[in-house]
Amino acid sequence: MREISFIIKAYNEEKNIAKCIKSIINNTKKYKVEIILVDSISTDSTINIAKKFPIKIVQIAKNEDRKCGLAPQLGYQLAKGEYIFLIDGDMELIEGFLDKAILYLKEEPLLAGVNGNIIEMNSHFLKPQKSNKEDTYKEKLHGFGIYKKNVFKK
Repeated sequence: MREISFIIKAYNEEKNIAKCIKSIINNTKKYKVEIILVDSISTDSTINIAKKFPIKIVQIAKNEDRKCGLAPQLGYQLAKGEYIFLIDGDMELIEGFLDKAILYLKEEPLLAGVNGNIIEMNSHFLKPQKSNKEDTYKEKLHGFGIYKKNVFKK
């Protein structure tokens, strides 16, 4: 079994997909990983760019099937890792996040997943918001983060 399965959700990400994939590869050298790109019928060069990397590429077959939750669901079904990391094609994995997240999940057996702040790298920045401890533990999963695969089976 692979330790971490990365599921990249993408639609027309030709400007970002290489950076996303490289950030995963560069930050996972000490882990066993698989990278799965689930493409929502991109009409640009996303797939051709992604084919240059050692990853699995899955493309949604029908336009009417292109829904928000389908890409993660396909990825979950294909993922073999003990952990599942969900990331959008326009995101980059920052150095150190994965190590801290894995350690935290191992130390806290009741946690299902860990996610972090998302900083927009376009023309403006989203200000990370501070949360109090009660806000930190939520009973929901966001679209970005690392999760224990066994929680999806329950």
